[in-house]
Amino acid sequence: MAGAVVGEPTELRVVSATKGCARFAVETRGKAAHSSMPEEGDNAIYRMLAVLSYIRDREAPRLEGLSHPLCGRASISVGTIESGGQINIVPERCEIQVDRRILPGEQPDVVREQFKQALGAELPSDTVFEVRELLSDWALDTDPQAAIVREALQVAGKLRLATEAVGVPYGTDASKLQQLGGIPSIVFGPGSIAQAHSKHEWVDLEEVIQAAAFYATLAGVQSAE
Repeated sequence: MAGAVVGEPTELRVVSATKGCARFAVETRGKAAHSSMPEEGDNAIYRMLAVLSYIRDREAPRLEGLSHPLCGRASISVGTIESGGQINIVPERCEIQVDRRILPGEQPDVVREQFKQALGAELPSDTVFEVRELLSDWALDTDPQAAIVREALQVAGKLRLATEAVGVPYGTDASKLQQLGGIPSIVFGPGSIAQAHSKHEWVDLEEVIQAAAFYATLAGVQSAE
């Protein structure tokens, strides 16, 4: 197979690079106690404060200096926090879920392990914590000279669409096709990621028609080879 096209909202632009992600949970552990005697316990939420401070004050600023020419900067975000079962019990565990967006050239497993090591070096020595994988997804970085990229841009030009390959900050199945199947891949489709997964998700019908023409024309080029 010469290449693959993954349909995602790219505003009818040919995308050759995307971010990936390393999602993981961080759990801190303490000791349960009755809230009338909190000194008898070790509050896992308070232990988590140091983790959150590290992410906000150290890791996030560090990632501002890590960027890719097409995809932009790497990033990290805490999306959920969960702890406790009753208001009158000092919680013995606290867990956050972290979304680290990785760039082409970074590996999710390596990113997660580096985070764990750096975090451990910053926390008080008596902190008990665990970093657990939730999802690992590669970034996409297709060679601009790959046939699928060149032919897609040629087709885009014929249809009077943008003729420069771009990158996007989100991930798609294209990285799996390339990483696991060795298939050079791009992303292309109608609509914008700004409307995706929103309350009022929509796509312009004219863009759908243009995207269909792009897919059909590119398929014709591929089948003729």
